[in-house]
Amino acid sequence: MARIAKKTNPKLWEQAKREAVAKQGKHSARAMMQAVQIYKKKGGGYAGPKTGKEGITEWAKAEKKAAPKRRRRKVT
Repeated sequence: MARIAKKTNPKLWEQAKREAVAKQGKHSARAMMQAVQIYKKKGGGYAGPKTGKEGITEWAKAEKKAAPKRRRRKVT
């Protein structure tokens, strides 16, 4: 299970979350992805080492590998 990254500016993070949720209309994964973008754009950062296993990209790759392959129908 992934650990939550420690934000270097918690007040800025809260502001970015509020802004993202307001834009999306509700709290969602997409809103949190947007909050990260807003947080970084406004100068926010993270503390601690990065292992390379964090992030949605790694999660998506793992999901894709685990998903069953679909068979294609032959067109006759």
